[in-house]
Amino acid sequence: MEKKALYIRVSSGSQSTLRQEIKNFNGKVFKDTCSGVIPFKERPSGSKLVKSIESSEINFVQVKSIDRLGRDAYDIQQTIKYLEDHSCQLLISEYGLTLFNSGKINPMFKLITDLLANIAQMERDNIRERQRQGVELAKAKGVYIGRKKGTAENSEKFLKKYTPIVNIIKNSNGKLTANAISKMVKDDTGKPIATPPTVRKVMELIR
Repeated sequence: MEKKALYIRVSSGSQSTLRQEIKNFNGKVFKDTCSGVIPFKERPSGSKLVKSIESSEINFVQVKSIDRLGRDAYDIQQTIKYLEDHSCQLLISEYGLTLFNSGKINPMFKLITDLLANIAQMERDNIRERQRQGVELAKAKGVYIGRKKGTAENSEKFLKKYTPIVNIIKNSNGKLTANAISKMVKDDTGKPIATPPTVRKVMELIR
């Protein structure tokens, strides 16, 4: 019996999930709102999905596109290997690709998904490089405007802005320093979303 899960990830709450949703999907939906540079198993819903697979609650995972499965080509391949080792079917709906065919490994799946994973990483790297070049050009022209200081935020809005940081702090049981947490969560350009002082502020607010 297929026990299905649909995995969705968006970078921010302002992004729509419609492109990744499936109408009348018959199964559980796991949705992450976090940076794509966070490893799959370290994402809040990603880790919940892993636990559901290990407890045999889920044996079929569906995603819209392969880049939802990890931070880079290696992490994507590790996620796929994990699903394979746990005999969990994977469907990449964008291409109609399945990990297993009639209970056996699909011989074309690894070949195609390895290629797609590397293409996804190349596209992400190209975006980061264009962003970096844009910032450098703006700085050279003297028109670069950094983050504005003195912007007032209430605690609720502030914590919502740093939801991935909040989740890590709550799950680390005080074992991680602000410096370590700052390095763990990065935006799509590879830059930490919060400096150590900001992480410490989050820690103070959720105590």
